[in-house]
Amino acid sequence: MDTKIPAKKMKRLEKKKQKVAAFLELVKPTNEDSLEPSVKNRSMSSVSSSSFTGMGPWTPVSKTNSDTIDQAAYNISSEEYMQLKSDLKKRKKYLMAKPTLRLKEVGEKASISMNEPGKIIPLFAADIQHLLFFPIFGGPYHPPYLPPRWCYFERSQKVSQIIVFVVEGASSYTFFSNESQFPTLSKEFEIKAEFVSPFGYQSDIAAELSVVKLNRQEEERLNKRFGKITFMNSADSVAEHKKLKSAFPIDLFENYLKESCVPNESSQQDEKMDSTLSICETPLPATDKFSRVLLLLSPHQMLDENYPLPLPGELALKYSDFKFTKDTYSEVTAHSPLFGLDCEMCLSAEGQELTRIALVNEKHEVIYDSLVKPTNKIINYLTQYSGITKNMLVNVTKTLEDVQDDIRAILPADAILVGQSLNMDLQAMKMMHPYVIDTSVIFNLSGVRRHKPKLSKLASEFLNMEIQSGDAGHDSVEDSLASLKLVQLKLMNSIDFGDAVTNVVAELSEIKCKIDEEQGKNITRVKSDQSESEILLQYWQRNTHRISSLFRHTILDKKTAAVIGCQDIMDTYSSYLPKEDSSKMGRIVTSGNEETVVKTCSLAEKYFFNVSHITINPEKASDVAGKIDDWCKQIRNSIKENGLLIVLFPGSKKTNANGLAFVKIVFPPCPIPTRNTGKNS
Repeated sequence: MDTKIPAKKMKRLEKKKQKVAAFLELVKPTNEDSLEPSVKNRSMSSVSSSSFTGMGPWTPVSKTNSDTIDQAAYNISSEEYMQLKSDLKKRKKYLMAKPTLRLKEVGEKASISMNEPGKIIPLFAADIQHLLFFPIFGGPYHPPYLPPRWCYFERSQKVSQIIVFVVEGASSYTFFSNESQFPTLSKEFEIKAEFVSPFGYQSDIAAELSVVKLNRQEEERLNKRFGKITFMNSADSVAEHKKLKSAFPIDLFENYLKESCVPNESSQQDEKMDSTLSICETPLPATDKFSRVLLLLSPHQMLDENYPLPLPGELALKYSDFKFTKDTYSEVTAHSPLFGLDCEMCLSAEGQELTRIALVNEKHEVIYDSLVKPTNKIINYLTQYSGITKNMLVNVTKTLEDVQDDIRAILPADAILVGQSLNMDLQAMKMMHPYVIDTSVIFNLSGVRRHKPKLSKLASEFLNMEIQSGDAGHDSVEDSLASLKLVQLKLMNSIDFGDAVTNVVAELSEIKCKIDEEQGKNITRVKSDQSESEILLQYWQRNTHRISSLFRHTILDKKTAAVIGCQDIMDTYSSYLPKEDSSKMGRIVTSGNEETVVKTCSLAEKYFFNVSHITINPEKASDVAGKIDDWCKQIRNSIKENGLLIVLFPGSKKTNANGLAFVKIVFPPCPIPTRNTGKNS
């Protein structure tokens, strides 16, 4: 007996068929030549979703026009409906196998496609390295690698291979002045981001790509084997703050290798030992358990926390009327003096106005405390917060310029400023300073990094001090002293003290170590009678590549890697390449740029992570711009489907021009189904 399908069910099925057919019509790519000019020139913001899926241009159907659609086009048979379902599954499978990059706000501000040249806030070269962590390690959350601050990378584990093509001698100026000669880079690379040239802070692109910082888990593992080595991370800290030299007039880092605890492999053995001993024999202040340099905000953090930082582009314009706290700065060390700083602000028609400032030293002495005459008329004294009243400012004559001169005279060249959310204070002072410890960053009570604790809560919790209570408002001296005491307390304990986020990681690492010991995986310690200098030297001799090299991490992850370039390039990368397992680590020496590109294309499928490095004469960049673009096109055509291609212009040594990063994922053809939508005859 035949079963008849209920009318309601039939109606639902028909609606589903129509929806599926309509959806396919919407996502089906159109011939760009047939598009109307208004559709061709549509801004990216209006079709941003197309950049996520690669579906191509599409035209939304308005409600008013929906009634005029030929409904006969959607009258499909059951067989066609099942085919449509199958096609959609294939399409979904294709999309789910497709790695996708999206810019965060930081990345958008660095994009040359979204900003005028003078309004760009550049990335750092290390941000490019952080992007590489995704496909190399199979995702963003493999400890200790956090998601890059400038982009999202979805389905990064689907990346089939990586090629980084470095054009030494090229810079942002090379691209902007010859853009017409770069059609491939201009039109085919979805992401084009500016970054601070590593040459500006006495580094190079090879080091920025290769050197991986020590992380919490690795440090704990080393501590278990060698005992507690408190200064291991000083290398990372010094290298990180070296980037500040590109923005601030810092006269330092001449002895960078010596200070970073990393022996220079090209030096002799006795030089290695001397440099290591000099570090280990440098004593900390009697009250400190670790170097205060480790608490300084990095350039990345200063950018994220909205500190005034005069990097080229929009920030240089934004802070053009700000003054440095010193004409030149000296190297920051474990003995650099701490100064607690706090400001009180009132509200004028122009925004926040500085009305009081206080500075205290490490002996808890008030060395500067002054009311400040506001530049503009105050419309709200914010007394409940600032503690400032109208009467307090009546006879005040000291101006903002006077305060700036006083601060410049008081602070030494290596002063470390300490405070709670000091970015607000420095903004009000209209001053910039490279060495800052922010108590709202180094202390955390919630276990969530973005949730910042109040200074009053920190003072009550750790200092047993009651501040900012009552209706009288805040006191600059009291607040600056509380911030300074909090940092001193942390230095007396450990770098994890008062930080719920790092304490959780430390506790988990300790639990893992205990589990390993219970399972018989005891770690053999070195001899207890060894000095720290001997331990450190032994460690770097045996493990420099294992810990500090991205190439080492790649082959440990059972992937292959290669560096392709002339002998000079190979010499530059040699200290970062693992010495063992040559089958996984390729070193291809070429005779010049042409051969480098040919080798890169021919060996593209052999290695998962490929760094191809060429060199051009910056003064003749215009003459070879077209050839560079052609090389990029050749490499793009040779890379595997779902491959990640990054072209780097590192910047200029002579002109300090910034670098550019061009990023592209090479997608396979999209299997968009086709069907006959004509009327039945």
